[in-house]
Amino acid sequence: MMRDTMHMWLQRCSNCGYVAPELAEAPEKVVEVVRSQAYIDFMSETTAPKAVRPFIFRSYLQEQIRSMRESAWAAIHAAWISDDENISDVSDILRLLAVRLMNSAAESGAPLSEDPEICACIRTDLLRRVGRFDDADRCAAEALGKKPSEIVGKFLEFERQLIARKDRVCHTVAEAVDALKA
Repeated sequence: MMRDTMHMWLQRCSNCGYVAPELAEAPEKVVEVVRSQAYIDFMSETTAPKAVRPFIFRSYLQEQIRSMRESAWAAIHAAWISDDENISDVSDILRLLAVRLMNSAAESGAPLSEDPEICACIRTDLLRRVGRFDDADRCAAEALGKKPSEIVGKFLEFERQLIARKDRVCHTVAEAVDALKA
């Protein structure tokens, strides 16, 4: 159900182009960005499908104000919508952007999740989905070497099975759980 509601997660101001879950809660830093020529140009030049644009704009805006965690999540959500719209070339670009933003978020001290195990699972999946199998396998192996919780370990092993098969397809949690039972 979550994926079905994504089109309602963000609002966009028709005057300035600010994109957020709640327009009334704009951080002070945002005003300068949305008024900048770079942001105006970015909004007008995108060729991304309409459904993806709010999340791409959100990601760009959050990156500009150095809110890397929020920027990464917006890029991930944009990739998911791109999947749903069957535009894999766009989703690949967005996943690679999300990995870069995740790295920046971690370096800034505000990782995507406070749980490094969750970050490893997400990074592994993002890399696998774009076909960077060696990087994805390295990420999973490194996380497994840190003796993660049992459930995270099983999910990382599932990812490694997919990586070994060069599988770039989206898999559901239910599929992972079924595979983990075997």
